Amino acid sequence: MQAFYFRTGAGDAACAEAPRDGILIQSPGGAKTVKLSVDEAIIELGSTVYMTAQPGGKMAVYTLEGSAGITSFGTTEVALAGMVVRVPVDNNLKVSGPPEKPEAYDMKDLQSLPLRNCPK
Repeated sequence: MQAFYFRTGAGDAACAEAPRDGILIQSPGGAKTVKLSVDEAIIELGSTVYMTAQPGGKMAVYTLEGSAGITSFGTTEVALAGMVVRVPVDNNLKVSGPPEKPEAYDMKDLQSLPLRNCPK
């Protein structure tokens, strides 16, 4: 398992065509999953996800393809493709509560991501 903390930029991009600030992760294909500790939440994915995080705000895990399980404070929520799960984080980017229920996101919000560069 790999572990890391991350923080994305504050505010909107300088132009509408620029991708949003975040991390795009794609796991290997097939039945394999990848397990990560991100800001002290456990994320198990067999998919493509896009993540953002702001200190004192929330980490958001957008599932673009496949599924992702997000666990913190003893609670796991699973996001299928087209869903986002948000997890509260403190000012030090450590999770500060359980993940929220998954909800649908608007694909227009992620249309500028460089997905053409992904193998799948």
